[in-house]
Amino acid sequence: MVKPTSNLSAFVLAVILISVFTLSGCAVITPARFILVQSRVVSTTKNDSLVAEVTKTPRYSKIVSQVNSVALSAPSSCANQSASSATGSAANTGDVVKTRCGVEMAEIERALVRQGFTVYSWNMVNNAFIANKTEDVTKVAKKLGAQVLFQVNSLERVIMTPGRDALIEHNFQNSNKSGESLSPLKLDEQQINKINAIIGADELKRLPSAKRLGAMLDINAVDSETGQTIWFYRWSKHEDNSKNIFARYLLQCWDSWGPWCMIQEEQVQDSPKNVPEKSSQVVATYSTDARPASEQDVIYFELLRDVTADFVKRFSSGQ
Repeated sequence: MVKPTSNLSAFVLAVILISVFTLSGCAVITPARFILVQSRVVSTTKNDSLVAEVTKTPRYSKIVSQVNSVALSAPSSCANQSASSATGSAANTGDVVKTRCGVEMAEIERALVRQGFTVYSWNMVNNAFIANKTEDVTKVAKKLGAQVLFQVNSLERVIMTPGRDALIEHNFQNSNKSGESLSPLKLDEQQINKINAIIGADELKRLPSAKRLGAMLDINAVDSETGQTIWFYRWSKHEDNSKNIFARYLLQCWDSWGPWCMIQEEQVQDSPKNVPEKSSQVVATYSTDARPASEQDVIYFELLRDVTADFVKRFSSGQ
C-alpha cells in the first residue's frame, strides 16, 4: 500500500519536470558551459576647471609690461610646517625651527623669480609692517620698492570631488572549468546584457574613490602707486587618478534558462595578459628605491607648483 505522502511527492516531482521541459522547449536540458570574461574598466578623472578664474582691470593692462619688482603679503593663517614635511620629502620627527607659511610662500617667490621679477619677500613685508603699525601694507611694499603687491588671500590644501567618466570593455571567451581560454565567443545582445548584470556591480566597486587631493590659490595684485586692486586670480588643481582596472570572471552558464549564469571565480589583474606558467626554478631579486615619507604631501606640493607657475605666467603675460 502506497502512503499518501509518497503520491504527493511523486506529483510534485512530475510538476517540476514538466515545468523544466516547458521552459527549455525540449526534452533534454542543455548542459552547463563555461564563459571567461576579461574585463577592462577605464576610469578617467574630468578636468572640471582647466582654466583659472582671472579678472583684470584697465590699470593692469596699462602697467603690467612695466612691472619688474613685486612684493608678497601672506594670508592671515596657513599650515605651520617645516620644508621637509610640507614637501613630503621626509617625516618631521623632532623639534625644528618652523616658519609659518614659509614653504608655500617661498614657492610663489621662487616662481616669480624664475619669471624675472625682483621679489621682496613676504617675511620682509611682514616685518616692515609690524615695525610701522600705522602704515598700510601697500605703503610698506611701495617703500621697499615694489611696484605691485601680491596679496595671498588663500593658499590651501583641499579635498575635491571632480567629475569622472568610466568606460567598461568586455572580451568573451569559451572556457573550461579550469578557466582556460579556448576560443573567442560571440554572444547576442540579450546574453551580453544578462552577463553584464551579473558582473556589473563588482566592476563598479573596483572604481577608485572620487575624492582627490587638490591645491587652491586665491591671490590679487595691488598697484602700490595708487592702492588699487588691478588683477585677481583663483584656481584649484586636483590630482589626476585615471586608471585602467583589469579583471577576469569565470562564469558557469546554462543556456536553457536564457542564459542563467553564476560566477565561479573572479580575479583582479595588473594587466590583461595571461600570466605565464612558473618554471621549476624561480630566481627573485629585490631592489628598493628611495621613497618619500608622505606620498600625499609630494602630490600636493607638485600641484602647488603647477598652480603657482600658472599664476605667474598669467600675470606676466598681460592676458
